[in-house]
Amino acid sequence: MRISLSLAFVAAAALSSVVACSSSSSDSAGSCSANPFTCGAGQTCSVKDQSGAFACLTSGSGKKADACQNTVGVTSCGDGLVCLQLVKAGGTCSSFCEPGNTAHGCATGETCTPAKLAGTSETFYVCAAGAAPADAGATDAATD
Repeated sequence: MRISLSLAFVAAAALSSVVACSSSSSDSAGSCSANPFTCGAGQTCSVKDQSGAFACLTSGSGKKADACQNTVGVTSCGDGLVCLQLVKAGGTCSSFCEPGNTAHGCATGETCTPAKLAGTSETFYVCAAGAAPADAGATDAATD
């Protein structure tokens, strides 16, 4: 069974500090969504199970701006990218970012924006074109 998860932008204040997480592929110390840059080469931070928990998983082949589809436990985007999916039809491989950190900033024309996995409390930051809406209205949807 394949589960398609949608990501929704949320209006949220920037976190005052970033909590580091484990760099292991199992991410046993916590969710890499707090610091997706701890994932090693060949990995990216993505949803690992149906509870919405994130972990460092083997990266897919998708490059930034490539089309993608969220599937629990499988990543379609490459290192340092997440599938930003606002509609059931699919999403776009987008870079993780860290507010206020130029080493983990966004490209010109993009904004480091908080995003939230619909139906969970997992908040993380992604580079998005322009300013994000207060709520994209996406919801979880089961397919197949």
